[in-house]
Amino acid sequence: MAKDFGINELVCVKWNQAFWPGKIVNSDLGYKLSVNKVPHHHVRFFGSGRYAWVLDKDIVSYSEKMLQSCSEIKSALYEKAMKEIKKESLVFQKGKKKETKGEGNNIVEESGVKLSEEKIHKKDQKWYAAKIPRKVQKQCAVDQLNRENTFSIENPCVPESSFEAVDQSLSCPLSPPIKAKYNEATSKKIGFMGLGEMGQIIVKNLINTGHNVTVWNRSSMKCEKFVKAGAVQARTPADLVEKCDITFSCLSGSEAVRDVFSGTDGILSGINKFKNSNKSYVELSTLDIMTSEEIGGKIQQSGWRYLDAPLCGTKLQASSGTLLIPVSGDLEVLKDCESCFSAMANNIYYMNSVIGSATKANILINMSFSSTFAYLRESLGLMKQCGLSMRKFCEFLEDSPTSFDLESGSHLRFLKEFFYSEPKHQEKILDLALSAANSCDESLFLTKALREYMKKAKLFASPNPDMSVHLGTK
Repeated sequence: MAKDFGINELVCVKWNQAFWPGKIVNSDLGYKLSVNKVPHHHVRFFGSGRYAWVLDKDIVSYSEKMLQSCSEIKSALYEKAMKEIKKESLVFQKGKKKETKGEGNNIVEESGVKLSEEKIHKKDQKWYAAKIPRKVQKQCAVDQLNRENTFSIENPCVPESSFEAVDQSLSCPLSPPIKAKYNEATSKKIGFMGLGEMGQIIVKNLINTGHNVTVWNRSSMKCEKFVKAGAVQARTPADLVEKCDITFSCLSGSEAVRDVFSGTDGILSGINKFKNSNKSYVELSTLDIMTSEEIGGKIQQSGWRYLDAPLCGTKLQASSGTLLIPVSGDLEVLKDCESCFSAMANNIYYMNSVIGSATKANILINMSFSSTFAYLRESLGLMKQCGLSMRKFCEFLEDSPTSFDLESGSHLRFLKEFFYSEPKHQEKILDLALSAANSCDESLFLTKALREYMKKAKLFASPNPDMSVHLGTK
């Protein structure tokens, strides 16, 4: 029997023989049971601000006395979590006093706690799950996807998309972003090729938002759980592009894309069967500039529409649907698959119609990510050795040109997420940047140093999500 926890109810979650403070929150998919019918609840953890599905048996109602008994937990993050739940508890108690009694409706007037409003919006959010086929076997498979890696990866949370047109001239101001929430998945058949870590997360988001998805991967075993969740499996890349209206490619790099594109039963052989059709191809992979331009050119010569849209961000951002994606190529393709991009990212920047522009932008954006990571990590490490106040240092950062938000702890969250999964990927991107610089005789001294830095950072990366020891934040 599931415990009766309400939205915004404060709870304690069992964690390593102790308890961690959290709050029951709504999710885009609503409350569901896993395959073995074990109840779960969606929880936001105080301190870190992260979300996870947690087993019902590991959750108890909030008690300050219970948390005080866990005094053996000594960390700045836990102290922050304790302060946040105490503050939330006071707001919650004030809100209860201001409840107005109506006909079956109790609305908490306190601005920080709007229980009934959460319940009202919950109905509107269920369109994501409603698009998935209703058969029990498929529904159970969808639940299984959402339960995987309960604590290590956030469940998909599809935000509103922001499509922003970027002028080619840097001297011109950017157009204001156009906010759009897509309540309906496109009716077009979506193909997805490449089920690596990032690809699996994106396909899960596409299925959960009701898209008709066909998948292909070199290792067919990775396709099985998505087939159970309602996807169709293609036999070859050629078969995939033949069956689908829009094909997304999310492979490991330039070499993998070339192999799949030109190989036996590859993408090109499938495209040649449908020359001058209205089909589209979207490249999400991180490529070198030459490969991007070559692939895009061949696809357009075959009469297909092409979009260059490399993914920019971490795996955690992919899981929460908050990637940043620069886009170049055919604008009509972007319009046709807006609902797909809405499931992946909250910022999509259309650069121009020139193939390769988005690939160049992706390399430059990641150069910025790498430099930010390097200076933050070294600054925080030296700050600790100098005995300076972490809070004061963060205040300096907040007022600096980098403008990190002190209250949200965005600088530390960026460091931890980046350190956990990105050094290897960034090293590859910096190699692409140096290759591009060599082709136009440009010297990138800092980028060379950053590449060496990422090689060292990669050696220290650990599967432990609490990287405070390496970052010097404890």
